[in-house]
Amino acid sequence: MKTEELKELTGQMGFGQHATWTVGQTVIVRNHGSLSDQRVTTITRITSGRGGTIYVGDLAYDSRGHQRGSDTWGGSSLYPATPEAVKEIKSAKARKLLAGFPWSKLSDDDILKLWEEVKAKSLSRVKPS
Repeated sequence: MKTEELKELTGQMGFGQHATWTVGQTVIVRNHGSLSDQRVTTITRITSGRGGTIYVGDLAYDSRGHQRGSDTWGGSSLYPATPEAVKEIKSAKARKLLAGFPWSKLSDDDILKLWEEVKAKSLSRVKPS
């Protein structure tokens, strides 16, 4: 039987949850070894082979979102992305990057502009007592 390219694939995730995977869909890839190791990406293609195979770049997943050929500790899983989860993952990455940012290399003008923006946002959130 020849493997065909598909536009979507339906699978059953844990706890009886159904998922419909589509090419171009935004998904979350979560590594099994660490819940904090997550990234937001997109499904690049889906094929009919082996009951349906979902590709995210070079990585292959089954219709349940489990990485093909991986074990419990070394692989990853796919999850449909929600706007809240995407925001949480991106903000965690931004916090990590900002913590290591070389602030001392910014010019005096740039750091003062940044400070004014941060201060204005911070003060707008503070309610007068």
